[in-house]
Amino acid sequence: MSPFGYDEDGKAKALGYALEAGTYYLAALDLVNAGLGEAYILKLSSLDDLDTKAPARPKVNKIDDNDTRVTGTAEANSYIWIQAGEEWISTEGKTNSRGKFSVKIPRQKAGTFIAVCAFDQTGNQSKFAEQWVIDKTAPKTLTVNKITSKTTNVTGKTEAKARVQIKQGTKILGKATADKKGNYKVKIAKQKKGKKLTIQASDKANNTKKISVTIK
Repeated sequence: MSPFGYDEDGKAKALGYALEAGTYYLAALDLVNAGLGEAYILKLSSLDDLDTKAPARPKVNKIDDNDTRVTGTAEANSYIWIQAGEEWISTEGKTNSRGKFSVKIPRQKAGTFIAVCAFDQTGNQSKFAEQWVIDKTAPKTLTVNKITSKTTNVTGKTEAKARVQIKQGTKILGKATADKKGNYKVKIAKQKKGKKLTIQASDKANNTKKISVTIK
C-alpha cells in the first residue's frame, strides 16, 4: 500500500493513506531496544479531524506594468503563489496575521495574465484571483520634425497606432493616428513664427506623452 501524501519536518514524518471502511492492523517495531533507531510516536488521525476547507479566493489590488509587487489580502498566515501566463513567478509569498500580503515579482508587460491563489497551513488551495496587467506606461517615443510658419503638415514618430494631436494652448489644430511603424502626419493651418505648439501622443490606454516646440 502506497501513501498518497508524505511530509517530513526534521525527525517527524507523516504519511497519508486513503482507506476504505474496515478493520486494519498496524505493526510497531521496537527499534530502540534493537539498536536500529530512535524512539518514535505513532499517531492515527482520520480525515474528519483535518482541515479540508479551502481558503477564500484572495483579493488582489490592480497590477500595472510598472509594479514590482503584488498586494492584497487572503486568509491569515497563508502562502501566496502567483502565476504570470503559464509560469509561476512567485511561490514564496505569505500573508501576515491580519491576512495582508505584499509579494515581490518581476515587472510584467501590459496585457499579461496574472493569477493569484492562497494555500493554508494544511495545504488546501483557494480558487484563483485573476486579472490582466494594466498599461500605465506612456509612449516612449515622440519626435517631431521642424515646424515653420509655412508648415501645413506636422510629421514625426511615436508609438505605433498612437493618437496624435497638435495643440496651441487648449485649441486642437489637428489630429491623426500613427501608422504601424509609428510614423504620423497631422494637417494644420499655417501658424505664425514664434508661437508654441504642443504635440501629444496617446496610446490605447490613454497614457500620454507631450513635447512642446516653437514655430521657426
